[in-house]
Amino acid sequence: MSGVFVSLFWIWTIVSVLVLLYRWFTTGTVRNSTKRPTTRPLEGAAPAVDLAALEAKLAAQAPSESADGVDPVDDPAAETDPNSERVARTETLAEALTGIQMPAGLVPLVSETVNPRRALFTTSTASSDIVNTALAGEFERLGFELQRPEEHMLVAIRADAAIDVRIFASAQGASAVRDDPNDAVPEHAVLTDFRLR
Repeated sequence: MSGVFVSLFWIWTIVSVLVLLYRWFTTGTVRNSTKRPTTRPLEGAAPAVDLAALEAKLAAQAPSESADGVDPVDDPAAETDPNSERVARTETLAEALTGIQMPAGLVPLVSETVNPRRALFTTSTASSDIVNTALAGEFERLGFELQRPEEHMLVAIRADAAIDVRIFASAQGASAVRDDPNDAVPEHAVLTDFRLR
């Protein structure tokens, strides 16, 4: 029995030395490279800002009424025009789709390339007509106005975003829009291509 323990000890020792050498050659160190954050402030660093005091100061300085005596909250003329340049445009598709509940079992198609203004979703549980109708309802719920330039295409427009959605009846027919035509999407799956303008 002691021979087994001696063998296990030497195997463990050899494996530990090999791991140590591997880490030393690949990272240049034998310790874990993650550093613990320091809690001391750095010399010359800006002092911490008291956000509550700053917000109170800004609120005290902000006028509660406009110059003509009308409260800007109750003023109908103060509403923003959707076509106005003052409306901030979303920069990513994820920002534009905030709050969406993907219908019809749509799941993202993950690829090695990442484009923050484009995404592919796929489902094998619903037809392209069901996906088309369900997406239209979901976009309307989020406040988008819809245009249908083609039968299986949606253009969802809101003040801060415009999204083009193409719906392909089969993944095989959508090989031109896929980043990797060899990805593991069933041929009968419906593919949707979302692009932020």
